[in-house]
Amino acid sequence: MIPPEEEELWKHVGGRSGEAAFAVATANGRVLLQRKRHYPADVYRLPTGRLQPGETAEAALRREVLEETGLVVRRTRDLAVIRFHVDYGGRTSGFETRLFAVETFPGTLSPLDRSEGIVGYLAVSIGQLPGHWRRLRNLPAPLHAWGRFRAAPLAALWSVFRRGRFAA
Repeated sequence: MIPPEEEELWKHVGGRSGEAAFAVATANGRVLLQRKRHYPADVYRLPTGRLQPGETAEAALRREVLEETGLVVRRTRDLAVIRFHVDYGGRTSGFETRLFAVETFPGTLSPLDRSEGIVGYLAVSIGQLPGHWRRLRNLPAPLHAWGRFRAAPLAALWSVFRRGRFAA
């Protein structure tokens, strides 16, 4: 029998090649996190979006920023590549998350794609990032594997911040 936490993670990565994760910089130097309807109440993460077949990470990024925030990308910067190897019930999937810094044109923060289930945003300071990635990383089963997977882009972003390379 496959543990429920592995099944939860496979729903997000199985059969997909990758996604774009994005850190939208706010006017006051904070980073935008999001919460979806099915997350525990205090869990926020970086927005992400899957790559459609034949789509580049940059194209997926621009599409997903618009769908998930209602904002239009002005400028981007490629920050990191995170590679995962997931085994599930005898199947294996390689998966890649490309992390981008994003500057947007001014606009109203509101998801255009309501099917995403986005119920809130939180603008956090650099110093608050570790608390959010630790919360994700330490979620109990059946969300434990998914939480560790979603914590990785936040940890990578923290590393980029510490090196002073975040600007879009």
